[in-house]
Amino acid sequence: MDIQPDLSICVIPALVGADLVPCVESLLANADPVAIEIYLPAGCGLQSQLGQYPEIQFLDYPHDEPGKNVHHVWTQARGRYLAVFYGSMTAGAGSLLAMLEFLDEHPDVGAAAPRIYSATNQLQVNCFRHARISFGAARKMRGWDGRTLCEIDWMSPDVLFVNPVAFQDCSIRHFNGALWARKFCQALRAKGWHQFFVHYSKVICRSTLQVSR
Repeated sequence: MDIQPDLSICVIPALVGADLVPCVESLLANADPVAIEIYLPAGCGLQSQLGQYPEIQFLDYPHDEPGKNVHHVWTQARGRYLAVFYGSMTAGAGSLLAMLEFLDEHPDVGAAAPRIYSATNQLQVNCFRHARISFGAARKMRGWDGRTLCEIDWMSPDVLFVNPVAFQDCSIRHFNGALWARKFCQALRAKGWHQFFVHYSKVICRSTLQVSR
């Protein structure tokens, strides 16, 4: 019997030729007790190195735009929840389970993002409370220190977790261009879905965040 994964993860190369192995290894390290499936681009050259893992599937990424490839993968994914990890990210211990438990407890949340730190342990700005807020002001917003659970308006695309019902509800028109994550969150809000920053799930960024402004 084919068991449905808890989480389907689309891995997106942040840069051409970027090393995806640390990202994938961190996801595999979180595969217990979470049942995951990981999608990698067929042209990444890692079939011989990672092809032995049953959690990994190699799929053609037919588009130049990351958002379109995320949409392409998610429409074929089987998980109870969906996620995207840009290749410069590494999942912290327990981070996937924490996000899944949060989404299970909050079925009205369409998308959620973890707390992201740099390799030097500096808190990164990946979530925003107002659609027009400037990048540098995100941690200066009144009432939020960037280290606590908070409802947000939109998030960067580097790491996000999505309820598949929300994806089906809002995805068709909002995965084009560099601002795809922001447009997707706007579409979720328009349909009544909530977005949250989940402070107790931790991810490490090995390079500069690819923030959609």
